[in-house]
Amino acid sequence: LTLDDIKKPGLKIAGLTGSELADFPKRYFPECEVVNYNSFSDMFLALEHGNVDASAAYYTQLSIVEESYDDLAYISTPFVTVHS
Repeated sequence: LTLDDIKKPGLKIAGLTGSELADFPKRYFPECEVVNYNSFSDMFLALEHGNVDASAAYYTQLSIVEESYDDLAYISTPFVTVHS
């Protein structure tokens, strides 16, 4: 999966309820459908089970993907950087 793949209309992207990840996918991928979940675990399980095509995540969450979900991969280059 690449960033170009995510730009396709109708793609479902998991977001995190109550966070900027709830709105983030629509801002950068307006053709997508956002499906919000209450936890990262729920987001990644939905992705693993095929309920969504991709998931928004914080860079720090990627270790969870590597450690817990054998069938998932991630785009390793962040395309948005937030400076504090």
